[in-house]
Amino acid sequence: GFVGNLVTQERRDLLYTCKNKFGLNLNEWVIGDEMVDLLNRFKISFNKNIYEDVNYRNFESIACGSLLMTSNNRNLKTLGFKDGVNCLVYEDVKDIQSFFPIKTETLTDITKAGEELSKKHTYVKRCEEIIKFLEISI
Repeated sequence: GFVGNLVTQERRDLLYTCKNKFGLNLNEWVIGDEMVDLLNRFKISFNKNIYEDVNYRNFESIACGSLLMTSNNRNLKTLGFKDGVNCLVYEDVKDIQSFFPIKTETLTDITKAGEELSKKHTYVKRCEEIIKFLEISI
């Protein structure tokens, strides 16, 4: 499933293609507890990064125990995302199609590795990094 907004035409086109071709559960502008509930129920959380960002949905998806399927982005590796290990990374619809069918054990292994990665990307961890940076800089 997908939960988020359709901000760009490129994202909109891809999401509707995936909805029509693969049955993607498309949920636009769902926020708060309802968004978290959806992510907790998805076996696969589909994401399309915009531009060069690595948006929050990447982290929210893996923290909610959903396998993250996300668009390629040069910043993913820096943050510990590894295609086929803790997420699935695609370039286009052909890549997405190549992922299916996903074996249950593969889905489980990647999902668990994603959950482990999420422990490195909490708000507490980010605050600690900011404080450490500020202490060094002052």
